[in-house]
Amino acid sequence: MKLKSILLILCVTIAIPSFSQANLSIKEPLHELKSTTNLKAIETFHVNVDGVGKTTVTLAMAPDWNDPGDFLSVTLKNEQYNVTFTNSDGWVKIQDGNSIADDLLTQSTVNSKNAIVCHSDKYDYLVLAGYTYASSYGLLTVIDLRKGEIVVNRNIKLMSIDEKGGMTFDFNGLVSLH
Repeated sequence: MKLKSILLILCVTIAIPSFSQANLSIKEPLHELKSTTNLKAIETFHVNVDGVGKTTVTLAMAPDWNDPGDFLSVTLKNEQYNVTFTNSDGWVKIQDGNSIADDLLTQSTVNSKNAIVCHSDKYDYLVLAGYTYASSYGLLTVIDLRKGEIVVNRNIKLMSIDEKGGMTFDFNGLVSLH
């Protein structure tokens, strides 16, 4: 009986992943394109970003692209910065079941099928989703529009953003970063 109890405890301990904010990497490198010269804009919209002003967001795709993805690059342009991020794995249209909780889809301040923008007086985030494979979450990319920097880039699900910009993710269990 003692041996069965020890084996049961051992199995349960191994099956439960442990996470701490110190060892959770939420910013992995993008699989960048070698060239962006042939990309064509598929959507452009404007966002009024606190502290930065009007920011133009342009999503672009390569002609004759046969791999997954609805667009491969995002360019952010305003008076403070002009940056382009590319992803050879592609980002896809925002839809239910991707790496973004349904509640966040309705909070977007832009009318786009490809991206959402979440805004409060503490943050402005551009949220993009990658293709979902089988039971894994697709790539989630969150860009801080006030800085023009990627803050999240990982196969993870964004569950919520609080009023101060803290995010909660589903990463084999809920993890909050503030």
